[in-house]
Amino acid sequence: KEKLENFISSKAFKFMKEAKMCLREQPFALMQDKQLIHGTFDVLCMNDDVIQVIDYKTDRVSLYSKNEDLVKRHEFQLNLYKQALQTMYPNLQIQTYLYYLEIGRFVEV
Repeated sequence: KEKLENFISSKAFKFMKEAKMCLREQPFALMQDKQLIHGTFDVLCMNDDVIQVIDYKTDRVSLYSKNEDLVKRHEFQLNLYKQALQTMYPNLQIQTYLYYLEIGRFVEV
């Protein structure tokens, strides 16, 4: 119950509620260095000038973890997401975020 309450009061949930369109579990493919990369966006919050990517994480991390350490764990993955979206939507700003479910933390990447 506490995790749900944390999520509902989070910036991630606010982005989802306020988005013009919110897409979940959207597959994508990206060609990088002659290699095809497949993935799935957890959440895309689509707006007129910006797309916010929210990636849920279930990692067991300490409540006392520094945000920069949390970002380092998944920075490569989120940069791939950003590249894929910039290819599909070159005129939109792409913002990437992590939401750590275990500790209820929302972190910009």
